[in-house]
Amino acid sequence: MKHSYTILLLLLTALLAVADSGRIYMSGQLSSTLINCVAQDKYGYVWVGTEYGLNKFDGYHFTSFLHNNNDTTTVSDNIITDFLVDKQGRFWIGSAKGLMRYDYHGNNFVRYPFPDGRRPRIYSIIESQRGDVLVGTAGFGLYAVRKGNDFLTKEKEYAPRDSDMFYAHIYEDDRRQIWQSSHLNTFSCFSKNGGKVRMHNFTSPCGAPVDFFQREHDRMLIICMGGIISYDYRTGAISDAGFDFGPYKDNITINRAMFDHRGNLYVATSESGVLVAEKGSRTFTPYSCPNKDRFDMTTAYVKDLMEDKDHNLWLGCYRKGLCLVNDQKTTFSSWSFSEQNYSIGSSVSSLTPGEDGGTWCTVQNS
Repeated sequence: MKHSYTILLLLLTALLAVADSGRIYMSGQLSSTLINCVAQDKYGYVWVGTEYGLNKFDGYHFTSFLHNNNDTTTVSDNIITDFLVDKQGRFWIGSAKGLMRYDYHGNNFVRYPFPDGRRPRIYSIIESQRGDVLVGTAGFGLYAVRKGNDFLTKEKEYAPRDSDMFYAHIYEDDRRQIWQSSHLNTFSCFSKNGGKVRMHNFTSPCGAPVDFFQREHDRMLIICMGGIISYDYRTGAISDAGFDFGPYKDNITINRAMFDHRGNLYVATSESGVLVAEKGSRTFTPYSCPNKDRFDMTTAYVKDLMEDKDHNLWLGCYRKGLCLVNDQKTTFSSWSFSEQNYSIGSSVSSLTPGEDGGTWCTVQNS
C-alpha cells in the first residue's frame, strides 16, 4: 500500500508541475517589475536584473539582492544591466556602476574595479573564443578580464573614435572579429591582422543593431531596432535580410532577439510583445502564450527573453513582470471519473497496475 501511495503522490506532483502552461511573477515576488535582463546559470537558477535590484529564482522562491553602501560584497548598484555565464560557469553581472561576479560559495558578489578609477554603466558582456570576458561600457569603451587573470584591462585599440566608446552590444564572429554597436545607426567591425586592429564602419538602414547571429559561415544576421539586415562576408556588404513584419513593420522597436532550440527566431518588442518567425519562414507573427486568457503578451513591452535548459521560454516584461511559458507538448493527461458517469464523492487513495494492463484504484468510502 505504501508503494501505491508513493505512485499516487508522484503522479499528482507531476500533474501540478505541468498543468500550468504559463506563469507570471510580479512585484510581490520580484524586487521590481522594471526588468532589464534574464539569464540562467549552470546550476539552473534563473536570474532577473531590474531597475531596482537583482533576483535569483530557485524554482520555488525568489531571493533579492540590493546594494548596501556599507558592504562591498553586495551588488555595486541596484540597476542591473546585463548578464554573462561563461564557459567556466562563472556568473558575471553588469550594473549602472560597474562589473561584478557572483560568488556561489559566499552567496555574495566580487566587484571588479576599473583601471582608470571609473565606475561606468555596463551595457554588454560576452566571452571571446579565447576565453576573455569582454565588457562594453556606456561612453568609456571596451574592457576585458583576460583569460587567466582576475582584473580588468582597458582595450584602447578598440575605441579610436568617440562614437566607438559606446559598446551597447558586442559580438565575436567565427573569424574572431569584434562587432560593436551603440545607440546610433552606425556600427563597426574590428579585425586583427598582424597584431594591428582595423576598423570597418557600416550604416544600418533600420536603426541601431541590438543583436548579431552568425548561423552560416558566410552570412550574419543583424537584428536592428526597426528590422533585420544581413552581412555577406564574401562581398563585405549589408542588405535587407528579407524578413516580413507585416502590419508591425512601421511601428516596431526591437529590444532583443533569440533563436530557440528548434531554430525559430523570436524578437522582443516595446509595442507588440514577442514576434516569432518559425524555422524556414521569414514571416513574423505574434507569439501567443498557451495560457493567453491569464495574460495577453501581444501588447507587452518585452525587454529580454531567454530559453532555459528545459526549453521553457522566459520573458522579461517591463512593468508587467517575469513570464514563464511552457509551450511543449503536455506530458500528462487527466482521467476523470465524472466524464465516465461515476460520481464517487471522495478522493482516490491508492493506485496499482493490474495484470491485464488495466489500473486498479481504491476510493475512500466508496
